[in-house]
Amino acid sequence: MDQDQETENGELAVLPLSSLAVSSSGRRTEKRKRISWVRPYFVPVPGSNRLACIASKSCSRNYSTTSATSNLVLHLRNSHGITRESLEGALPGDPTQTTFTKFGSFLEVHNVLDDETKAKIMTSVVDWVIDTKQSFSSVESVSFKQMTNALNWFWPSCLRRSLTRTISDEMKTATKKFCDIVEAIPGRVAITCDGWSTRTLQSYFVITLHWIDETWTLRDCILDFKYFPPPHTIDGTFAVCHIMHRAVIDSESIFKPKVEKLRAMLKAIRLSSRMRADFKKVQVLLRAREHETKEVPGLDVENMWNTMFIMIDSSYSLMEAFQSLSNMSKHYSKLVTLTAIEWRVLKFFKDFLASAYEMTILSSGRYATLSNQPLVFESLKTHCQDTINGTINSGFTAPVYKDAARALMIKLEKHHEHLTGLLPMLALALDPAVPKTDQEIVPLTTRLREILRQQYGIDGTHEHGSSSALKNRTRSMLIAARRARAPTFDFNSDRDDVSKEITDFLQFTKTGDESCDDAVVWWAGIGRKCFPRLSLVARDTLMCMGSSVPSESAFSDSGAIATAESNRLCDTSIKTTMKLRSWKRLFNEINKTSL
Repeated sequence: MDQDQETENGELAVLPLSSLAVSSSGRRTEKRKRISWVRPYFVPVPGSNRLACIASKSCSRNYSTTSATSNLVLHLRNSHGITRESLEGALPGDPTQTTFTKFGSFLEVHNVLDDETKAKIMTSVVDWVIDTKQSFSSVESVSFKQMTNALNWFWPSCLRRSLTRTISDEMKTATKKFCDIVEAIPGRVAITCDGWSTRTLQSYFVITLHWIDETWTLRDCILDFKYFPPPHTIDGTFAVCHIMHRAVIDSESIFKPKVEKLRAMLKAIRLSSRMRADFKKVQVLLRAREHETKEVPGLDVENMWNTMFIMIDSSYSLMEAFQSLSNMSKHYSKLVTLTAIEWRVLKFFKDFLASAYEMTILSSGRYATLSNQPLVFESLKTHCQDTINGTINSGFTAPVYKDAARALMIKLEKHHEHLTGLLPMLALALDPAVPKTDQEIVPLTTRLREILRQQYGIDGTHEHGSSSALKNRTRSMLIAARRARAPTFDFNSDRDDVSKEITDFLQFTKTGDESCDDAVVWWAGIGRKCFPRLSLVARDTLMCMGSSVPSESAFSDSGAIATAESNRLCDTSIKTTMKLRSWKRLFNEINKTSL
């Protein structure tokens, strides 16, 4: 095809790249095939003495055919982030796929990517930015442009404004999908709330949503995440771990001075590289294998009692190494060390906080059922009473630690109503792993029957699956809609009596099912088959969180987004990013479950 020849649609065609390497005379053709690395990015415009840049669609620059190569290099580097070092022998796409259209004195470059392909690529870029917590400006970096050019040469460069618009469109689509998921929830939902401050001292408030879906899978996601300006005065209910933290902090102030000497010793050893090396040698001399030697325990964090417990627990396990280190060299004679009595006091302190630490670990899982709260209260209260009475296993109780136990008990009693309220006690009754006493069975039977009658319209026999019976009841539209969503069950003849089903469940779990590690899993399998009516109550009770772990997880994610380096992000962008991350994770989990 001649260079001046036009295509059928009126656009000027471009010669293949291989023909550009042949001289006009045709001599030395093979040697002429090796051209400058810049030339493949510029193609001659038919009918003129101009070279057009094909580095991207948006580029409209063209140069004279006599332009110096250095000018072309500067354009590729400054406008497209392309350098010779970044190419490593790579060449752009086939220039025969590129055409030009004249608009006056300007040239518009066309490529073969259709709108659908561009939208898919842009959606993938959004997923990459959201999932990996990248800053929005990363799409304008030189390295990102080089990566996209290597993957698809004809994809236009992405700007931050284009990314923001695409994220906004993705948010609208995700919101509609999320609303459909919420509408399909068969039972009730629970929410947890928490506040958090970034390193830049900006406060945020998060609301997380929790429910059990039709497959009896516990779901959670962020319902809202927004800027929360001061003042912050919240007086409400707290998660069990927060209550334990507040209670232990009060008792910690009593024996905290006893730990100052240990903290000073650890700080002195950690500041000396020679002491740290000798500390490992001492452990080897004490018959510890070289690969089993431990580092000097770290210092605790202020206002975090669990770090103090870990520091003391780790130090006490290396007590012999600390005692031998002071005798290893005369240079260590001035090292602050603890006496045998002081180590014994620290051991009691460790034993005193061990129960609270174990309860914190138990109650801080991804799913911590509300049935743990009454058990935590009873366990810590018994532990404090044993400490005050001097009947603990350690056999050594100093007066100062009795005062600490009293302070811990006073704080627990303050939150007694929250830890042992109606909802936690109901979750305790529905947990098959918790034994029931004979005195509890009668009031639990009455309460469960009342809940089934008032909230689910189940009273007596054969009222569970009759739609006409539900319509005849003069109750609120909300309760009627909830009952309409509830699944129907085919009961056996011996399950037609509500009282009998409740009694059978309480008798079945009277001694506690030790094989049950997760109450939701138990109800999803055995529970809803054997006790279908009670499974409705269990589904709407056990989805309530006993801890603030979901909220804290959201703050951990936002900590990598709302950073000092990302100070240009507005509150709306942070909110959109957090919600989109959570909802996409929810969509992926639901898709995996449905497969």
